[in-house]
Amino acid sequence: MKPLSSLPVYRARDLVEDASHVADSGAQHELRLRSDSGSLGIGMLLGRIVELYGAGSTTVAMGLAREAQITGERAVWIAGGSELFFPPDAAAHGVRLSFLPVVRAESGREAARSADLFVRSGAYGLVVMDLGAHTVEEPVLGRLLRLAALNRSAVVCRTEGSYRLGSLVGLRGRCVTRRIGQGRFRVELVVEKDKRHGPNRVYRGEYDGPPGLL
Repeated sequence: MKPLSSLPVYRARDLVEDASHVADSGAQHELRLRSDSGSLGIGMLLGRIVELYGAGSTTVAMGLAREAQITGERAVWIAGGSELFFPPDAAAHGVRLSFLPVVRAESGREAARSADLFVRSGAYGLVVMDLGAHTVEEPVLGRLLRLAALNRSAVVCRTEGSYRLGSLVGLRGRCVTRRIGQGRFRVELVVEKDKRHGPNRVYRGEYDGPPGLL
């Protein structure tokens, strides 16, 4: 197994062409998701594989990265798709760019191998795999789940298209975003599967849209 030091890791802030015009963290657009039963927090995701998909899934994942940082957990973002999030938007959502490592992966397999290293280290409470349309094999997910449970890490996978991850997913949520006013948006996370608390919950939150699209 390769060491973490072998991965091509960047700081999110280093991915901005002119970082002098971007605050390291703004939080003016931060998103908090709540349901009738409480808030969606990283604590309820530790030790689990989580799948997010739909419009607004990147925004929700960024909200989890922000919460991880402010609660003292390390977060890492693994970009396995063809596109990367817009760093100024992440900063506007309260993510500290200087403390968010980013790994570029060319496939789902490579993204999963990178996630394995971060979870195995025991130093990261949140590992986001932005898979796009890439897939991850069930045995690979099984190994990640065992490591996540052992080290109390949350592995959040963002997927696109019709492909869904398999039965090892502990929580799956479909994200829906609607414009509710000038520059104002509402995100809903519809829980379709939750092995611990059952499905059919809806978390809702509102935020002011940053310059880019999340």
